[in-house]
Amino acid sequence: MLSDNMFKKKPYTKHLNAGLRDIVEEEIKKYEKGTKFHIAKSGILVAKKKGKHDFLLVTPHNGSYVPEDIVSLFEKAPDERRIEEDIATSDLYMPLFNEFGGVFFNVLFSRYFVNVNDKQDSACFKYDTKREHNILLKYSLLRDYLAYAENIHDAFYELFTKAAQSTKFLFIGHSMCDRDDRPDFAILYKTNEDDLGLADALRNEDYSVKINDPFAYSGANLCIVADKILPNGARNIAFETNKKLYMYKNVEIIPEKLLDTKEIILNIMKKII
Repeated sequence: MLSDNMFKKKPYTKHLNAGLRDIVEEEIKKYEKGTKFHIAKSGILVAKKKGKHDFLLVTPHNGSYVPEDIVSLFEKAPDERRIEEDIATSDLYMPLFNEFGGVFFNVLFSRYFVNVNDKQDSACFKYDTKREHNILLKYSLLRDYLAYAENIHDAFYELFTKAAQSTKFLFIGHSMCDRDDRPDFAILYKTNEDDLGLADALRNEDYSVKINDPFAYSGANLCIVADKILPNGARNIAFETNKKLYMYKNVEIIPEKLLDTKEIILNIMKKII
């Protein structure tokens, strides 16, 4: 369990670098009054709010933030990365936190820098060994930022483990790139009991839903780790929202559609919890 003493109404942000600090401070403005925050040295934003349920919400790679000093080491340009990045997932799923309370881990790093949904050996920033000139010029910088990414991953799991030990419902929120073979929503879980009728409720609203497809529960390290920590009877699901429901060509947010989509998710979840 995370100690209440960790959380403050006005969290300290000056230890963050300027780019990440601006993102964190803007993100904090989105939360409802009464929310308290903890910001780890690694930059992970954790929010806590009293509520009716022991609810744990995680957005494991919310946004596009990559430290400025290493942007040039990525082969893909920002617009190309954005197609596959989880965009505005805190906006999509924050209504769940506001409604149910509990704890919300909002990890504000691009999945291309660090992906806490994966094991550390495949989750942290990697570089293309063919770009030898960049590696030689920036080797010490590269080494520092790889250590930074690993520290974020470790810090997340240390805090997450404490939070998961006392939760009854874990909800891991993602977005997925729109492709022809992908449904409106995808749900990942280990057993049918974890679903609680969520898939059927969405289908009743005329949304297409797939279970463990196109992503499998077995490939989601966060779900697997949680399964070993959560109390008996706790629910453990990962939820993917297709970007076509709230974005244009996976890149540009459409505010009206974002509002509609997050209301749909909230209303469906209220029916089953």
